[in-house]
Amino acid sequence: MRKKGIKRLLALCLALCICLPTTVLAQEADFPESEYAQENVTVQVPPLYEPASEGEMSDLYEEVLRVDESQEYISNNMERPYDGKEYTVTNVPGGPVAYATEENTDPNNAYLAVNGNTVQGTLTQTGEMRWYGFILNQTSKISILVQTLEDVDADLYVFKLDQASYELNLIGGSVTAGAGVQEYCTGIIDEGIYYFAITAYEGSGAYAFAYYASQDLNYEPNDSLDTAAEVDANSTVTGIIDSPFDTDIYKITLNSPVVMRITVDVGDYKYDVLAIDENARMFKISQKEDLYRLEAGTHYFRVQSRDYTYDIDRTYSIKFDKIANVSADPKATVYMVNEPTKIVFQCSVAGDHMYVNGNEIDIYYYYTRDRSTSQGSRRYSISMLNVDSLRAVIYEKDMIALNEDLAKKYLPTHAIPTPIGNAQIQMPTSVFYRGGSAGTGETELHVLQLSLVSDQEDDECFYRFNCYCTGAFIDEYLCTNLNWGTVFINPNTGKAIDIYYFNYLYDLIGGTANKLSFLSTHMTKSRYLYPYYDGKDPEEW
Repeated sequence: MRKKGIKRLLALCLALCICLPTTVLAQEADFPESEYAQENVTVQVPPLYEPASEGEMSDLYEEVLRVDESQEYISNNMERPYDGKEYTVTNVPGGPVAYATEENTDPNNAYLAVNGNTVQGTLTQTGEMRWYGFILNQTSKISILVQTLEDVDADLYVFKLDQASYELNLIGGSVTAGAGVQEYCTGIIDEGIYYFAITAYEGSGAYAFAYYASQDLNYEPNDSLDTAAEVDANSTVTGIIDSPFDTDIYKITLNSPVVMRITVDVGDYKYDVLAIDENARMFKISQKEDLYRLEAGTHYFRVQSRDYTYDIDRTYSIKFDKIANVSADPKATVYMVNEPTKIVFQCSVAGDHMYVNGNEIDIYYYYTRDRSTSQGSRRYSISMLNVDSLRAVIYEKDMIALNEDLAKKYLPTHAIPTPIGNAQIQMPTSVFYRGGSAGTGETELHVLQLSLVSDQEDDECFYRFNCYCTGAFIDEYLCTNLNWGTVFINPNTGKAIDIYYFNYLYDLIGGTANKLSFLSTHMTKSRYLYPYYDGKDPEEW
């Protein structure tokens, strides 16, 4: 970390009674053939466990610390035009004439400004100009900060030398009205010879300036909100704090709310989020993970030095990784995030108001088949409906209780074939769906695996079977309803594309013609970002 230059400037400012402001801051599953008893299958669903009442996002998740834009270093401010004369010079900065005189009130006597050095001087009268210069051998970012006593209103003008005509051409500066007000100029300029003048617009007195040059050109200039660098929602930003006064601001503009991972590695530098648009709020939805919910709008991120230290040889990084869009529904505050598959399930604390990647869950499913032969008849009608009482199983306590209830009721008589692991009802997760003969035809995609229940019974159950079979197929007869089931949901549409369990064709009929294939490779990567067991956060993922 380079600290020498700013220490000298601070020491000088203290001597001049100038105070610099402080920085503000798969398993693959092919189910076998099995038998199904002809009986009504309805489970009494216990009330879901609710650890918290419905509320605003800010009531349930921590809002990220946000600060207003710093007003310390307002760069390139030109409140009044330059009305000085035109200059033609013969001496380059630091030439022999400059070293032969003590005065630098003429550009031919300009002193050479050295990168990283702090210089002090005195403006003896109104209208006086003190000249300095620097030479760039390649395109660079330059920064010049001027501080004065309250006895003088100083301005800063930057010129480029036309090496053919030796004329000085004004290219910028910083002109802010008011005695004792600092002037700050920064930007990217081409190689060449440059001059800058510190002039007394009104009054006289001491001044001090610091000059810095670097090849930090990525995203620069981005020292203010107006010049903030636009970055993508899936990108990694690398930057350099190239002077004590450097401030790097980035922005991301979102058309809809998202869940995003933000990984910050800025070392000892200060990183924060700027509060600009009150509607573009940002919440951290996990204390264990750097996962955030960002509302639609423009979000600003800032990096700057805490104590005026800087290091042009060390980079910092901010990685933005958008996982998925989410819904703006204020009640949908419970999240399951599976990063490898880019799937985010979202619902209320009661399990309703269900969404996946911002798409409302739609479990509607209808399957019919008529395969009557001389041996007997087989007429299937299977449907799954969206009912008002439908809700997801999101709490581990309820998952365990429901599975135990199903096992006690049906496993002894084999009324319902048991899938691998005895898990009929599962927490929301993600699997890779290869395909299924009873599906909607979509294949080879990551899907949401979602277990659903309702408190409706008998004819009001959301999962219904009307499968009439006779003759040799009498064992396939099933006319009943279920108030539970596990489905596969396409995250890009929110629609059900297959039923995992219980599936009449895969689990009861079986055979080579009825196959379901999926991989659970990334299932263990699902993160449940809410107290999902007895009101407590998981001890480990």
